[in-house]
Amino acid sequence: MKRISQGSIRKRQKRNGKWEWRALLVVSEGGKKRQITKFTGAACAPLTHAERGSGRRVAPSGRGTAKATEFLRAWRDEVVRAEGGEQRVASGAAAMQMGDFVEAYWRTRNIKKSTLKGYHNLKKHIERLEGRACDVKLADVQQWILDEQKNKVGNAMIKKSYVQMKSAFKWAVKIQLLEGNPCTSMDPSKTERRDPNPLDETNLERLAAALVNLDAAGERSLADAVRLALFTGMREGELCGLRWRDVEGAVEGRMSVGGEMHINNTVEIVEGGTELTERPKNGKRRDVPINTDVLAVLERRRNEMASLWGEELDDIFVLGKLENPASYYNPSTLQKDWRAFRNVVGIKGSNEERVTFHDLRHTFATSALVRRDIDLVTVAGLLGHSSPRVTLDFYARWLPNENQAAMDAMVGLLDNARDDGAPDNAA
Repeated sequence: MKRISQGSIRKRQKRNGKWEWRALLVVSEGGKKRQITKFTGAACAPLTHAERGSGRRVAPSGRGTAKATEFLRAWRDEVVRAEGGEQRVASGAAAMQMGDFVEAYWRTRNIKKSTLKGYHNLKKHIERLEGRACDVKLADVQQWILDEQKNKVGNAMIKKSYVQMKSAFKWAVKIQLLEGNPCTSMDPSKTERRDPNPLDETNLERLAAALVNLDAAGERSLADAVRLALFTGMREGELCGLRWRDVEGAVEGRMSVGGEMHINNTVEIVEGGTELTERPKNGKRRDVPINTDVLAVLERRRNEMASLWGEELDDIFVLGKLENPASYYNPSTLQKDWRAFRNVVGIKGSNEERVTFHDLRHTFATSALVRRDIDLVTVAGLLGHSSPRVTLDFYARWLPNENQAAMDAMVGLLDNARDDGAPDNAA
């Protein structure tokens, strides 16, 4: 039985000099393949300079794409009938509805539970692309994006959902469940990353005063979590997963400035609750130095816990509730407690937006880069970023502007050169 590919469209110039989309199909039979082509009647822009002579397929983009794609689908149906062929019948994952198809792809990967929870939120949007995975065409994906935008779905969510669909189709093609990936010839709108929203000096002062009142109200775990986030830049899950055995000298009661906290664990929000894992984000364990501010928080907290529960603190969580320190502070609860506290205090960040708990980490980073002029590589290490490039992407606009200093250093360049050498008119 003959098999007809899903086909593709490419830019081609006709004999009259006009550019038009041309449809291409591959007919397979008995191990042999042949290509058939046909102009679609949909005008397109000429090849750019970079596309000429590149030897690669030109991605269908620009004007006329939708019309050409629709022509391709209709023409393919005609070819299937004329050639007596049939589309490859998909089985297994490829015959599933889109949501189940993408989930089948996820099961083939070693995905952290916390990441998988976020993926299942994407599944709700992917399921809106109705039909079996093996029947999805480029035009279907394009229409899905338009429908999502009409439903006021944010570009970031559309982008994330699309990336997962594209990866799932790529996987299916690789293991020969499908013959083509309908997502290879397009890309949804780019999205802008949320700008960090750190606290400025005025709001930091307001926060400091509010934390004293929070201590007096008996909410010491929240107050200390806020202080440690500001003083160390640690993530919520890392703070919640920190045990006293991870703090140098804490078990023996000999903590000191210059010691370190070892980030060995993190509490992750997963489907149905939370989970303590033995690796921080990016799977890289790191050490956070203890300074005077951090030591003051740790000493006060340790002394209070030791007075209540004795000196056996190894497995006790640093931010565990004083009434039950053997259990960790749930990150979801921490975020909820922070939002309630923040709303009462009325603090906002540099973007005039309400501050999330994670923005305390951004406050640490921007303070280190701007106020104390610490180099980018050091800050990236303290934050646990995989590379300084990640830090630069987040905090570029807070970096000290070295351009003027560099230009000032070049003042008198020629004069300095003349002073170092002999004058042009030396006798």
